[in-house]
Amino acid sequence: MIQELRIGNYLNEKSNGIARVVSITEQGKNEFKIGVIVKPFNNYTLSNPILSPIEISEELLLKCGFEYFKEAGYCDKNNIIYQTNDGWELLINCIDRCSVNIKYLHELQNINYAIFKEELKVNL
Repeated sequence: MIQELRIGNYLNEKSNGIARVVSITEQGKNEFKIGVIVKPFNNYTLSNPILSPIEISEELLLKCGFEYFKEAGYCDKNNIIYQTNDGWELLINCIDRCSVNIKYLHELQNINYAIFKEELKVNL
């Protein structure tokens, strides 16, 4: 179960493919209704989406504005990310080797927003 969602996160929707979270509404204790729109991101909102995270890949990082450098891995203006045996290691702002292990796109989106207060550019 995905627990750390924000509006704007991208996920896989079982029947429709890529989806973007557009609303999160509390329905009761620890229960939330998540509204998503699916690619091509028109105004149609799914009422009961079946969601799963999107795993980070080299192709996905390029679609998020990262560039590949043989010596460093994938870099954008704030971060460096490289593949490990356990997923991907994100070096945040290249400061004192502050890093976190991530596996999914929504995690990368959330970390980027939490630290830099800007949305990660995602072109799916």
